[in-house]
Amino acid sequence: GNSYTFKSWDASEQQEYTATNVTLNDPYGDAYTGAVFPDGDGQYSVVELIFQDVVQQEITLDPGYQFISRNVAPADLDLQSVLANILNSVEFVKDSDANLLRKIGPNWVNGIGDWNLTEGYLIKMAGAATLTIEGQPVDPQTQINLTRTYQFIPYLPTSPQDAVTALSTILDNLAFAKDSDANLLRKIGPNWVNNIG
Repeated sequence: GNSYTFKSWDASEQQEYTATNVTLNDPYGDAYTGAVFPDGDGQYSVVELIFQDVVQQEITLDPGYQFISRNVAPADLDLQSVLANILNSVEFVKDSDANLLRKIGPNWVNGIGDWNLTEGYLIKMAGAATLTIEGQPVDPQTQINLTRTYQFIPYLPTSPQDAVTALSTILDNLAFAKDSDANLLRKIGPNWVNNIG
């Protein structure tokens, strides 16, 4: 059979949405729950479709260096496109591998490519700006794979939480964590000292 996806059309917004969470149920013990169209016409399933609304994330950026991440999935993931409304205030963006989005002469050169959800970025701003990202909300429980080195990590939840709680699953392997203001979460003796909050 052929694979399928479920989509909806919001006529008022002139926007198409793909169901991000599709559950095929088998309430009577004889329903079809496969990922492709079945052969013949006799099989059926009960389906639950969840279409997420478009949301906006606003990130206030001050002059100087700071870490940024996003918890919204825009339609276009190209980093330069995502930052288009603030590029006049950006000096550069750097990822954990030291790849850069920067301006050389009159042209922007994007050595990073797409904005990876599971990465944070270091951005240097020439002036204050507010970055607005529009898209579907991301799963705050998305797994973030870490390696044994320095790296910029994202913060995906929409509400603040204590740094010790947020990093609780990696504390046994964590040397330290630092925020944009150089506040640290670090271990002194047997105790974690949290100056991030």
